[in-house]
Amino acid sequence: MTTALLSGGVGRVIQTLVYDLDERGYLILGEEGHINPTGKKPADGELDEMELRLLAAVRHSPTARQLFEDKALRRHLYVDLAPVRAQLAADDLIQPASVRQAKHWAQIIGTIIILAVTARSEEHTSEL
Repeated sequence: MTTALLSGGVGRVIQTLVYDLDERGYLILGEEGHINPTGKKPADGELDEMELRLLAAVRHSPTARQLFEDKALRRHLYVDLAPVRAQLAADDLIQPASVRQAKHWAQIIGTIIILAVTARSEEHTSEL
């Protein structure tokens, strides 16, 4: 799930889970974009929490679009992915939102300072 999370976030994780469960016989990608459960019962410990959560989300044969837009599923998977996100952060592959926001403001302030110094320099040059 690490690669899926890095390459496309929770949406890519959902896509990966669907394809994996389809390959393993738990889902069928049906007509008109519907995702249908096959009724295959997993043995104890065969599926992880995210796979079980996705199977529960498709029990009423949603379309792929409905599945990807399911806010409750996305929220639960985001929580389930906390250990993966923590490892990625520890490896400096992703940054917390607070760090991204601080970088954003630092770039804005830095740009303002550069513009001010440049304007002041041009002002001083024109006086000569």
